[in-house]
Amino acid sequence: MTDIETDVYWNLLKSTTKITKRTVSTIDHVFASPPVRLVDGHSKLTEIDANILIADITVPSIKSYRQDMILDTGFLSTLNKDYYLFEEGVLSAVSNLQKPDFKMLKQELGLLLKHIQLPNNKIACIKTRLDNLIYIYQSNLDKSQNTSDFYKAILEDLYRLIGLEELANFIHSNALSYFNSGFIDNYLPNLIKQTKDKAYSLENLASDNIFDKPLFRDLDGNATCINSLDYISKLRDKKIIPSHQVVSWGLALAGVKHFGNDYGFYTRLGNYLVAKGVENNIAQLQLTEHKQDGTTFVGFNNSLCFAIERRIEEIKFQPVNKKLSRLNTITSLYLHLGQNGMSSYWQQFKTQNKTTLIPMGEIL
Repeated sequence: MTDIETDVYWNLLKSTTKITKRTVSTIDHVFASPPVRLVDGHSKLTEIDANILIADITVPSIKSYRQDMILDTGFLSTLNKDYYLFEEGVLSAVSNLQKPDFKMLKQELGLLLKHIQLPNNKIACIKTRLDNLIYIYQSNLDKSQNTSDFYKAILEDLYRLIGLEELANFIHSNALSYFNSGFIDNYLPNLIKQTKDKAYSLENLASDNIFDKPLFRDLDGNATCINSLDYISKLRDKKIIPSHQVVSWGLALAGVKHFGNDYGFYTRLGNYLVAKGVENNIAQLQLTEHKQDGTTFVGFNNSLCFAIERRIEEIKFQPVNKKLSRLNTITSLYLHLGQNGMSSYWQQFKTQNKTTLIPMGEIL
């Protein structure tokens, strides 16, 4: 049996990237409105001391997840491009930040809340809370250099807004952009070269179909098939993006534990290498099973979601069916619960480990 030179690759990872921890999380994307399940995920990460790699190598799609593109209020379902925070159809890492029309968002939400006959004092409460959110978003849009900086900044501020100072500090110290971490353009090209004669080299694994195809995509999201010399060069120039399995391969060789969904790849890779006579503990590096990397501590038990259709002489409100899990964002729940409610339900979850469900439209 041969061994993987884990210490060699760990030192390579440390010297070529901003990663400093032996555990890495990939549960964060560049969310315009972070899902509330991240609170539990990040709380777990504080206990094991991890770097958070913000996965800014995806293309957000508002048609699938409105939390990807807009400040989510829960009530308002919209494809209005005036509300987009990021460019449509563009990889997060290279997308420009947009300037949403927050004034119109507040106006449309106010019309909708009147339509569902929410009491005036509750409407006033939601508008005050929305102003708090808009301030966070607007101030960070003005000072952020890119989408990952923006996401990290709003997440810190949202945690402070709902009274979770410890999590805000953790994000500040440990979250970093995957695209700009050095992993793609520095670590991977060097790792591919250093392991080219090993049983666990990228090319050997690819030839045995250990990786799903494609291994790489260009910045427009298109699959790309290139030879090894080309992909080393293109990685250095950040012209291509490795698949999540290639990323997992790079982390696993360095002995880095993974928090998040690996889609079974660590076990698959570890078992394959054992069969090839390479001793390893790669399967044990995967820390979480699917959907066990963060639990929704408070969420909605119903959908009170509408799209607004503006006509010349009238405004129509069209009910929209939404999966409840996609309504559970920190922003939408904050509008309902405020700081005290969010903090209280989080403390209750930590004690009882049980999700609390609340009706959408009931405002604390």
